Amino acid sequence: MAVQHLQQPIDLTSSPFKEPALKKRKKGIEAFTFTAPTSQPIRSAAAAAAAAAAASTSNPNSSAAPQPKDNKIRARDYKAEESSRAFQSNWLTSFSWLRTYVEGNERFMYCNCCSLASNTKEVCILKKFKKDQLAQHAETQKHKTAAAAHPPQAGTAEFDARGAAFAIIAMKERQQKTSVVDIVRNAEKEVLLKEFQRKRIQFKVLFNILKHARPVTDYEWWDETLRSDDNFAPFMPAMHIGDDSGWEMVEAMASVAMDHTRKLIEKSKYFSVTVDASTAKDNVDYMNLQARAWAEGKLHNCFLGMKPLKQRTNAEGQVEIIMETLPEALQISAADLQRKFCAIGSDGCNTMQGSNGGVCTRMVRKFPHAVQISCTAHKVNLAAETLDEQLQFKRISDVVRDVGTYFNRSPKRKDLLQECEEKLGLDKLSLLRVNDTRWMPLKKAMSNLLRVLPAVLLALDSERKKEKNEEAERLSSLLRSAPIYFGMVAVEPLLNSLDNLTKVVQRAKLYPGDVAAAVKECQSTIKTKYSSTGPVDRLAWQNLLDLANLNDAKCPFIADKNGNVFLTIGEGTTVLNMKDLPEIPTAGVAVAEIGVNRIKQAIYDALKAATASAALAEKALELRLPSSELMEALGLATPRYWMDYVGASSLLAQTEFQHKFVKHMAILVKQFGEAKLNADGETVAALIDATKLENQAANFRDFMLSETEKLQKIIEQERIKEKKTVGSIKDDMGGEAVEVLWGNRIIPRNISEWEWLASLIMSIPFGSVENERQFSSMNLVFTDLRNSLKEKHFNDCMAVRATPLTVQDFPFWDAFLVWKAKKKRRGAHL
Repeated sequence: MAVQHLQQPIDLTSSPFKEPALKKRKKGIEAFTFTAPTSQPIRSAAAAAAAAAAASTSNPNSSAAPQPKDNKIRARDYKAEESSRAFQSNWLTSFSWLRTYVEGNERFMYCNCCSLASNTKEVCILKKFKKDQLAQHAETQKHKTAAAAHPPQAGTAEFDARGAAFAIIAMKERQQKTSVVDIVRNAEKEVLLKEFQRKRIQFKVLFNILKHARPVTDYEWWDETLRSDDNFAPFMPAMHIGDDSGWEMVEAMASVAMDHTRKLIEKSKYFSVTVDASTAKDNVDYMNLQARAWAEGKLHNCFLGMKPLKQRTNAEGQVEIIMETLPEALQISAADLQRKFCAIGSDGCNTMQGSNGGVCTRMVRKFPHAVQISCTAHKVNLAAETLDEQLQFKRISDVVRDVGTYFNRSPKRKDLLQECEEKLGLDKLSLLRVNDTRWMPLKKAMSNLLRVLPAVLLALDSERKKEKNEEAERLSSLLRSAPIYFGMVAVEPLLNSLDNLTKVVQRAKLYPGDVAAAVKECQSTIKTKYSSTGPVDRLAWQNLLDLANLNDAKCPFIADKNGNVFLTIGEGTTVLNMKDLPEIPTAGVAVAEIGVNRIKQAIYDALKAATASAALAEKALELRLPSSELMEALGLATPRYWMDYVGASSLLAQTEFQHKFVKHMAILVKQFGEAKLNADGETVAALIDATKLENQAANFRDFMLSETEKLQKIIEQERIKEKKTVGSIKDDMGGEAVEVLWGNRIIPRNISEWEWLASLIMSIPFGSVENERQFSSMNLVFTDLRNSLKEKHFNDCMAVRATPLTVQDFPFWDAFLVWKAKKKRRGAHL
């Protein structure tokens, strides 16, 4: 055997005959707690002696233990052998403070008293296995101080309890230390962070592409552009990995965006849904679903999806799509959906709002506490469209449409108009083509036409002189017609009032009372502008001069001896020969006054026709937007509702207001505070606790009065600072004041149920304008050149574009992790 061993090659670098160098180790108490029993981490001397004897007999390196058969010569652990051979178990009896433990093949001794007294929580290791050395340690001043603080009363409960507590502390510290698994995870995270730093610029590029409704194919062009820059080249792929690489990132960002929506709905107490349908460029009817919720002290409008209707175009099929989409998009249970769903809104078409089988009607049957809302913006637009029922207004609107179409269908005419505007020193405005769309397109078109009318007339005259142009001749004659020109000037304030109302009801943040206040203000403005004009001899035409801003001219009208009248417009740049003036009696009237009287009569007729149009619009607003008790009751959560009570000084006024408050509270309790049956005959629990609501009514009233008074003072100071004189303080108690009142602040506990009711009211929509905005985005995503997007890709693009998150606050790290986890990624082109 010896000869065979010598014949083997010897590795001099790791010779088995070389004695290993002794490592200097400073053992911590965690080493003790690692092997000590958890039930008794520090034991008495007798128990320790027995444990030491048992440990020595079970030592795999002891002589009694079977040794594995191996031809190789093992390195001897001299230190372990010395410690095992030198230690005597009777030392534990002689020195009650002595403790011992075995780690691997090596035995250690330590002083229990000094370990307990250590500020660094380290074990006091005794290196020399000699009895006289132990005795010398017992005589040191450090040990005596430690023994006085922690007397070594072996076997007593007090001593064991202290030792156990110390061992538990050490165990916790050891558990808090980084484990091997944590080290691996930290290393993996470090690699992920480096990879994320390289991919982040690509995610941001795609995010901005989708935010601007650009196609994902632009990603390749951006990739090429950024790779040409030395600052971005290290972070862009060396080649485009595949046609779907951009879509994979888009899918990850869309997943994060929808997760953000789900978290908002989860945090909110209630939410509502608005729905609408439209046809895309691919000739597919899509239903858009939007959610509105009050969460984290803010109002949120959330995109839920664009779902193709396919064969389910009727109300029943659309309800099925809604009920399928809500649990899928929000990942919400049926019970939570019944508990949180508070309103459904849409436009006023019969499929959506039909009283018997409309979509909203069917949804209210499923959710009996939900409020059914018809879009207020659409109602205002329908009220404005009734103006075309009047013959004179229809003539005016047709002229505005024809002039806009005439110039917009020819680039040559548009350039001619711009040259005329520059020549006369007028604003460079384009004549808008009036399309059959919503949101008052006629107002802006008419306003631009009146501002550049001298240039329009100059361009039409130029067209008429160059070549025989019957259309230019007709339009030029109509614009010089007194009924048309004075009619446009007379109805412009009416259109401005309706347009201002439309802008208010189109706001994304619209709260109860805002619509009623805006409608009331619009009606008041109309009544003020179009009051009874009176007879001609009271100079009713002065009203029109004020409206047309012509009263700055000293003599805007010029009448010749033949009775012709010329009107100076455009700050004296154009003299308008008025046509189609009304005939008036001339008997006994001087020739010089005939023209003036004819112009007065024309202005009077225009004002009379405009007054009739205003009355028609006012009546249509009352018909389309009637006030309801439920809508008034929902205003309880807004400061505007309490303004009347704050200003009420008499006892009678306060009593009347208190009765109104009690009445509206009863309406809200009936709507939201009672159990109801749904369409399936199941009982649905109330959304709010009616008993708590009534018990907290007095506290809520005091809270609202106090906060409304504070807001009133703040608004008064701001109005004085801004020198604002238009409108009243009550007009400024709208959306911003509501958000200040119920925003991120601590609400008193004694009105907790009213806070729930306020969040419910805040979640109720007052229109489907957000759906219309999404359809506008759809028309940007779906184009004539890009009309074959798959439903999945289409919804991903819409989700990223609709998210309220910006490139500064979007969680790209989360999107990166989703993208990374989808499949195994190659790192060569990262």
